Amino acid sequence: MVDPLPPIAKERCCEICEEAIHGYRSPQSILPRNALICHSVHCQRIATQKHQLHPPLYQRLVEIERRRKQAECERIADENRRLKLLDQKFAAENEKARQSALQQCPRLSPNIRIVNIPSGLSRLGPLPKPRIEAYRAHLEEKIEEAAQFSHSSEINTSAEVRALRRLKRVEKLLSERDELRSISDRLCGICKGGCCAGGKEHAYISLSTIRRFMDDHPAFSPADVLDSYLNKLSTETIEGSCVNHTNTGCGLPREMRSDTCNSFYCNDINNLQLEAAENELASDGLIAVQRAHTHWDRESAAACHDVTGIHLLNGESVVEISIPGD
Repeated sequence: MVDPLPPIAKERCCEICEEAIHGYRSPQSILPRNALICHSVHCQRIATQKHQLHPPLYQRLVEIERRRKQAECERIADENRRLKLLDQKFAAENEKARQSALQQCPRLSPNIRIVNIPSGLSRLGPLPKPRIEAYRAHLEEKIEEAAQFSHSSEINTSAEVRALRRLKRVEKLLSERDELRSISDRLCGICKGGCCAGGKEHAYISLSTIRRFMDDHPAFSPADVLDSYLNKLSTETIEGSCVNHTNTGCGLPREMRSDTCNSFYCNDINNLQLEAAENELASDGLIAVQRAHTHWDRESAAACHDVTGIHLLNGESVVEISIPGD
């Protein structure tokens, strides 16, 4: 005799938003007894008022939350559809870039790896005084904080520790793989600062950054430290980007930059590095497809995602490939 199938468990749904409740939900003393409420703070807040409000008013709040949740779900679904179409656009354009490279360099492997990279902002202009003053204020704040420590090793905030660990991890990998460092640097050189757009007037200069600079220059006063950074500013910088972003790169030497800047690589380059940690890089190089967006607006609906350049990195050479349709 065949054992009967177990009964199908009835899906538990939130009494407010009617969404399914997955997994274990720990009891919440602030909720009505035996209430079945999801983890949403909106639903929990409404549920606490169930026995305090007139039933029609309470039901009105429930209906408003259900409509809000439905609109949010529709917004997320629309965004997922947009990102899926964007992925399809990238895939189609990347394949055209591959075919263009194969036509110009027939000896390439048909499976040559493609890396998508952003573009740095390029408009050069005078550095406005308000931006300089905002940068000065940020530096003064970090210098004052750093002066309270006698050495950078005493700083152990979670953000500072994570940034330093990430830097050490990246440096360890790149120090063991010279070819990977070379490829990463060349890709960044093609991009010209797509990640720098997030630097604004703080340049990611942190407490640890300043304290290490103080450690390296023990004779410097706080005023000397401030002047050292301000003196590195250029009279003309890239508009809308970091105050230290110039048309020739970062105005700060590497030892004065933040751990964030020294360890950061955009998504595709970072993925390339992670893959290289497990496997050897392909000997026939890779294709860099550059797009018009910066790193930070790469998924924005308002950003331009058009291809602005295609480059073949093979050995030590960088060959520009014509954009299909140009």
